[in-house]
Amino acid sequence: FRSVALWKAEYTRSGYVFSGWNTKKDGTGRTLQAGDIVEKLTEEAGDTVTFYACWEPVRLTVHYEANPLEDMLSNITGTVSDTVYLYNGNSIASSAVYTATGYEMTGWNTRKDGNGTMIRPGESIGNLFSEGTETVLYAVWKADTHTEFTLALYDKNTGDFVKALTLYGTT
Repeated sequence: FRSVALWKAEYTRSGYVFSGWNTKKDGTGRTLQAGDIVEKLTEEAGDTVTFYACWEPVRLTVHYEANPLEDMLSNITGTVSDTVYLYNGNSIASSAVYTATGYEMTGWNTRKDGNGTMIRPGESIGNLFSEGTETVLYAVWKADTHTEFTLALYDKNTGDFVKALTLYGTT
Protein backbone atom coordinates (compact mmCIF):
# COMPACT_ATOMS: atom_id res chain seq x y z
CA PHE A 1 0.00 0.00 0.00
CA ARG A 2 1.27 3.43 -0.78
CA SER A 3 0.76 6.74 1.02
CA VAL A 4 -1.01 9.55 -0.77
CA ALA A 5 -1.45 13.22 0.20
CA LEU A 6 -5.04 14.44 -0.25
CA TRP A 7 -5.47 17.45 -2.48
CA LYS A 8 -7.68 20.47 -2.00
CA ALA A 9 -10.92 20.34 -3.95
CA GLU A 10 -10.96 22.45 -7.07
CA TYR A 11 -14.73 22.33 -7.02
CA THR A 12 -16.78 25.33 -5.99
CA ARG A 13 -20.20 25.57 -4.43
CA SER A 14 -21.97 28.91 -4.22
CA GLY A 15 -22.35 30.06 -0.62
CA TYR A 16 -20.00 27.42 0.78
CA VAL A 17 -16.29 26.84 1.38
CA PHE A 18 -14.53 23.52 1.07
CA SER A 19 -13.70 22.19 4.55
CA GLY A 20 -12.16 18.77 3.83
CA TRP A 21 -12.93 15.23 2.76
CA ASN A 22 -14.94 12.43 4.34
CA THR A 23 -15.05 8.73 3.67
CA LYS A 24 -18.87 8.68 3.90
CA LYS A 25 -21.34 10.68 1.84
CA ASP A 26 -23.31 11.75 4.94
CA GLY A 27 -20.15 13.07 6.66
CA THR A 28 -20.17 10.48 9.46
CA GLY A 29 -17.02 8.70 8.26
CA ARG A 30 -13.38 9.59 8.68
CA THR A 31 -12.76 13.30 8.05
CA LEU A 32 -9.54 14.33 6.38
CA GLN A 33 -8.05 17.66 5.36
CA ALA A 34 -6.27 18.63 2.17
CA GLY A 35 -2.61 17.71 2.61
CA ASP A 36 -3.30 14.86 5.05
CA ILE A 37 -1.33 11.72 4.27
CA VAL A 38 -3.58 8.70 3.84
CA GLU A 39 -2.57 5.08 3.69
CA LYS A 40 -4.10 1.64 4.12
CA LEU A 41 -7.64 2.78 3.42
CA THR A 42 -8.54 -0.56 1.82
CA GLU A 43 -7.96 -4.20 2.61
CA GLU A 44 -6.93 -5.07 -0.93
CA ALA A 45 -4.39 -3.33 -3.12
CA GLY A 46 -6.08 -1.73 -6.11
CA ASP A 47 -9.48 -1.22 -4.42
CA THR A 48 -11.20 2.09 -5.06
CA VAL A 49 -11.70 4.57 -2.24
CA THR A 50 -14.22 7.38 -2.64
CA PHE A 51 -13.84 10.64 -0.76
CA TYR A 52 -16.71 13.09 -0.43
CA ALA A 53 -16.17 16.83 -0.31
CA CYS A 54 -17.29 18.51 2.93
CA TRP A 55 -18.73 22.02 2.77
CA GLU A 56 -19.43 24.70 5.35
CA PRO A 57 -21.72 27.68 4.74
CA VAL A 58 -20.01 31.02 4.22
CA ARG A 59 -20.55 33.48 7.07
CA LEU A 60 -21.44 37.08 6.29
CA THR A 61 -20.88 39.87 8.83
CA VAL A 62 -23.09 42.95 8.58
CA HIS A 63 -21.90 46.10 10.37
CA TYR A 64 -24.37 48.96 10.91
CA GLU A 65 -23.20 52.60 10.70
CA ALA A 66 -25.13 55.59 12.08
CA ASN A 67 -24.14 57.64 8.99
CA PRO A 68 -24.95 61.06 10.52
CA LEU A 69 -25.88 64.09 8.46
CA GLU A 70 -23.61 67.11 9.06
CA ASP A 71 -25.82 68.77 11.68
CA MET A 72 -26.50 65.50 13.56
CA LEU A 73 -23.00 64.61 14.78
CA SER A 74 -23.66 64.82 18.51
CA ASN A 75 -27.37 64.15 18.26
CA ILE A 76 -27.45 60.40 17.46
CA THR A 77 -28.20 57.82 20.15
CA GLY A 78 -28.53 54.06 20.15
CA THR A 79 -26.44 51.02 19.39
CA VAL A 80 -26.89 48.55 16.58
CA SER A 81 -24.77 45.42 16.96
CA ASP A 82 -23.05 43.62 14.10
CA THR A 83 -24.85 40.54 12.86
CA VAL A 84 -23.38 37.34 11.46
CA TYR A 85 -25.46 35.40 8.93
CA LEU A 86 -24.99 32.16 7.06
CA TYR A 87 -25.07 32.55 3.30
CA ASN A 88 -28.48 31.35 2.05
CA GLY A 89 -29.70 31.54 5.66
CA ASN A 90 -32.43 33.64 7.22
CA SER A 91 -30.75 37.06 6.86
CA ILE A 92 -32.82 39.87 8.35
CA ALA A 93 -31.62 43.48 8.62
CA SER A 94 -31.42 44.65 12.22
CA SER A 95 -34.69 46.04 13.50
CA ALA A 96 -32.73 48.10 16.04
CA VAL A 97 -32.35 51.68 14.89
CA TYR A 98 -30.47 54.80 15.81
CA THR A 99 -32.42 57.87 16.93
CA ALA A 100 -31.79 61.59 16.55
CA THR A 101 -33.93 64.49 17.71
CA GLY A 102 -35.64 66.12 14.74
CA TYR A 103 -34.88 63.20 12.38
CA GLU A 104 -36.37 59.85 11.54
CA MET A 105 -34.27 56.88 10.51
CA THR A 106 -36.07 55.43 7.49
CA GLY A 107 -33.93 52.34 6.96
CA TRP A 108 -30.55 51.03 5.85
CA ASN A 109 -28.71 51.46 2.57
CA THR A 110 -25.83 49.58 0.99
CA ARG A 111 -24.16 52.90 0.10
CA LYS A 112 -23.22 55.74 2.42
CA ASP A 113 -24.68 58.31 0.02
CA GLY A 114 -28.06 56.50 0.01
CA ASN A 115 -27.87 55.60 -3.69
CA GLY A 116 -27.57 51.85 -3.12
CA THR A 117 -30.17 49.27 -2.21
CA MET A 118 -32.65 50.48 0.43
CA ILE A 119 -33.48 48.01 3.21
CA ARG A 120 -36.10 48.54 5.91
CA PRO A 121 -35.30 47.46 9.49
CA GLY A 122 -36.43 43.85 9.95
CA GLU A 123 -36.59 43.22 6.18
CA SER A 124 -34.99 40.16 4.60
CA ILE A 125 -31.65 40.96 3.00
CA GLY A 126 -31.27 37.52 1.43
CA ASN A 127 -27.96 37.11 -0.34
CA LEU A 128 -27.50 40.77 -1.08
CA PHE A 129 -23.81 40.70 -0.29
CA SER A 130 -20.71 38.97 -1.61
CA GLU A 131 -19.80 35.64 -0.09
CA GLY A 132 -17.45 35.71 2.88
CA THR A 133 -17.27 39.46 3.27
CA GLU A 134 -17.96 42.03 5.92
CA THR A 135 -20.62 44.40 4.68
CA VAL A 136 -21.68 47.79 6.00
CA LEU A 137 -25.25 49.05 6.01
CA TYR A 138 -25.66 52.80 6.49
CA ALA A 139 -28.55 54.50 8.28
CA VAL A 140 -30.75 56.69 6.07
CA TRP A 141 -32.22 59.82 7.65
CA LYS A 142 -34.95 62.33 6.85
CA ALA A 143 -36.16 65.37 8.71
CA ASP A 144 -38.86 64.34 11.20
CA THR A 145 -42.18 65.62 9.91
CA HIS A 146 -43.83 64.67 13.18
CA THR A 147 -42.05 67.23 15.34
CA GLU A 148 -44.48 68.73 17.82
CA PHE A 149 -44.35 72.45 18.54
CA THR A 150 -46.63 74.97 20.22
CA LEU A 151 -47.88 78.16 18.62
CA ALA A 152 -49.10 80.82 21.08
CA LEU A 153 -51.85 83.14 19.78
CA TYR A 154 -52.27 86.69 21.13
CA ASP A 155 -54.98 89.25 20.52
CA LYS A 156 -53.53 91.79 18.07
CA ASN A 157 -55.39 94.68 19.71
CA THR A 158 -54.79 93.97 23.38
CA GLY A 159 -51.73 91.72 23.29
CA ASP A 160 -53.52 89.33 25.63
CA PHE A 161 -52.86 85.61 25.33
CA VAL A 162 -55.76 83.88 23.56
CA LYS A 163 -54.74 80.23 23.29
CA ALA A 164 -51.96 77.83 22.39
CA LEU A 165 -52.11 75.47 19.42
CA THR A 166 -50.15 72.25 19.21
CA LEU A 167 -48.94 71.70 15.64
CA TYR A 168 -46.89 69.06 13.92
CA GLY A 169 -44.44 69.58 11.12
CA THR A 170 -40.86 70.35 10.32
CA THR A 171 -39.06 72.77 12.53
